[in-house]
Amino acid sequence: MKRYSLIVEKTGTRFSAWSPDISGCAGLGATEEEARRDFQNALDCHDDAEVIEGKIREYRPASARQFWGLLSPEKSLFSGPSKVLYRGQASESWRLTPSLFRPDNNPAVLIDAPPFTADVQIMGEWMSLDSFREHCDSSGLRIPNDSTAFSAKYFEMNKLDVFRKAGSLWPDEGYFEVMALARHHRLPSRLLDWSRRSYVAAYFAASDALANASDASVKRFAVWALNIEMRGLFRELEIVRIPGSNSANMAAQAGVFTLLRQTKTSRTEPFQGPEDLDEYFLAQATCPLVKVTLPVDEAPELLLLCQKYGVTAATVYPDYYGAARACMDMLRCEHRKRKAMK
Repeated sequence: MKRYSLIVEKTGTRFSAWSPDISGCAGLGATEEEARRDFQNALDCHDDAEVIEGKIREYRPASARQFWGLLSPEKSLFSGPSKVLYRGQASESWRLTPSLFRPDNNPAVLIDAPPFTADVQIMGEWMSLDSFREHCDSSGLRIPNDSTAFSAKYFEMNKLDVFRKAGSLWPDEGYFEVMALARHHRLPSRLLDWSRRSYVAAYFAASDALANASDASVKRFAVWALNIEMRGLFRELEIVRIPGSNSANMAAQAGVFTLLRQTKTSRTEPFQGPEDLDEYFLAQATCPLVKVTLPVDEAPELLLLCQKYGVTAATVYPDYYGAARACMDMLRCEHRKRKAMK
């Protein structure tokens, strides 16, 4: 049996237990004994961790409470300095693929048949965003920075020509706020959604897993953690932050986006920009990702934990849709429980 040194110390009104011999493993409690027990639970999960594809550490807890503990904002999944973003997904097998590059979502198909050249890819994305802007305008909906000058600067054909000639410049940061708004309303984008709050990501993973419960092939859902403290090591990676005043949903979800820029700039070359974020990191010398998965059967218990901590559909979507989705979450939880009892 392995032996570790253990440090128990008081932190404010609570106790923490951690070991200098083990990264990403700590315990918390109202008493020293509770902190020691919590550390042991975390250690059990840590010992079960696997390294997938050579670089990504994956934790596979069996219960919602273990999963919740691993994602506690008072603990860290990384050794050394960390500033972490989180993303919840309904299946552990899903890659970190921006919606634009998922099947049947790429607007470049409106211009040409795949495989797409670099300039066709950019043209498709630009035209899709311009179409979103025009539909908003015809409906009297205001977009960020909306003005005649803004439209003239960013949505005239001469601006598109700049990006077609130099693909690495697309998208200019002037498009970020419109892209983020469009993405939050389900328009496919190369922006990938994350949250600064681990339990928001846990909510989305559990809720989407229950909504996708008819797919019997999905056994576990996942929360990905990305340490952006290391972002300086990755030249193509950008972190896109949007003011919360642009969207109540983005503010409520503590939303952030990642963007991987296209590497090929010649307009006639095939599009070769990185697509899956995890695949991109696996090709680097260092990988800043950790993956935590949980059985789908534990989704109802995890949603109840989210609810106790004030994370529900009604709080991450502060509108009528959120209220209705919160009702559906509870309904799906009850159906799942009854099904398990049979």
